[in-house]
Amino acid sequence: MSRLIFQLSGSVGLDNLTHVQISLSEPPVFGVPAHPFQCTGDEQPLAVLRDTRLPIDGVTRTAGRFLFEEVMRHPGVASQLPVALNTQPPDRCPVFVELATGAEVEALPWETLCAPSGEFLGLDERWSLGRIVNSPIVREPYWYLEPPVRIAVVLSCLGIPAADEWQALRDAVAAAPGVPVELLVVVSEKELYEQVLDKGGGVRVELVPEDLADLHRLISGFRPHLLHFFCHGSVQGGPHLQLAFGTDWDTGRADHSLNVEAREFRDFVDGAGDPPWLTVLNCCEGAAVGDGPESMQSLALRLVYEGGLPAVVAMRESVPGDDANLFTRAFYKRLLAELAERAAGSGAGPEAAEPVDWAMLLVAARTRLAHKHTDMTLSQAAASTKEWTLPAVYLRHPHGQGPARPGGPPPAVDSDTDGDGDGGPPTLRAARKEIEALQGLLAQLPPSAPQALRAEAEQRLGELAGLLEHR
Repeated sequence: MSRLIFQLSGSVGLDNLTHVQISLSEPPVFGVPAHPFQCTGDEQPLAVLRDTRLPIDGVTRTAGRFLFEEVMRHPGVASQLPVALNTQPPDRCPVFVELATGAEVEALPWETLCAPSGEFLGLDERWSLGRIVNSPIVREPYWYLEPPVRIAVVLSCLGIPAADEWQALRDAVAAAPGVPVELLVVVSEKELYEQVLDKGGGVRVELVPEDLADLHRLISGFRPHLLHFFCHGSVQGGPHLQLAFGTDWDTGRADHSLNVEAREFRDFVDGAGDPPWLTVLNCCEGAAVGDGPESMQSLALRLVYEGGLPAVVAMRESVPGDDANLFTRAFYKRLLAELAERAAGSGAGPEAAEPVDWAMLLVAARTRLAHKHTDMTLSQAAASTKEWTLPAVYLRHPHGQGPARPGGPPPAVDSDTDGDGDGGPPTLRAARKEIEALQGLLAQLPPSAPQALRAEAEQRLGELAGLLEHR
């Protein structure tokens, strides 16, 4: 499967101002340097979309085409993006935007990218569209799909009952019986706690503890593959999640007792284990950028860049509760169906050996959000509404986005299976070390680095991933 990655990076000029440049990272096109990218988000088509609250005829299509034209000003992108758009099913050519500069670039509505033909990249699994953030953290997890899939869910949205969100998730799990699922549900509503407890079904339910450290221990001890938050979010004072205690519901408080910033997420991961495959922030502004200096990067971006999380799904703006529930039902239904196919080993083509593409799995949820406008066709709703564009996915790297195939974990690094005292089979040990080194190299390569160097490192990463998968 091929893919297209274009990068937005910043450099400081002689005027001491940051200048944004666009370059083509993949596939490499030799002899085409980075070009200025002058789109700020204040242009009329994008400003209108940002301020839109009700369906307006063609507003999303106009914004998406404008952004597409701005990207196509780079000769390398202009030569390769039409090739990607000619991809026909069942083939795919995912498109990624790599964010390597400031807030203005991240705040652009990349999910609206629309080809001249009127096709939205984010509504078609052939292209899907995701955001890449290269983290300086070089620790690379090694995933293998080995059911049951563990999902930790935090339902704590003060003032908005979470029963519908819980039901949406339960419906998605019930629709994919082919993969066993273990659920840890952490709630702040006592009524919902009793409801989940009464239903049983092997679901573990807990109340939100009144100490963040206890919440960390609760979730990290469960070692979730998928971590889901349904709560409030805000960029005021810095991007963070807002959680409530049961007493907050009892007293009718207007604010929240527990605020969680990006740096506090790392303790949700067991220090001895791998991070979740995917973290979902089903809340307002998880992928939003604020105005103040403390909010120049979204919470989702920080979780990937600073926390080293492999993949984060979040919302670019505020979302109403019913939209959040629609998203959960559609997204997890598609995700669990994908994992069920892999667990059953039913994939026989080359895709079966590919890591899970979270961006591709978002297409079903975006489509469902557009379909909620039942008085419109899908094409009309996609062109004139923006709710479907709000879910965004941030990835550390297009390699290793999730569990590739069934199987047990690789031999532990501290096992001495070949008897030479070096901690394991030399081939696997060396492969892991080389992967870490290559990931670190790619994370720190400047935009001016030769494209051939990046391409060679990418190719080698793919070879090493194959070695570990077929150990």
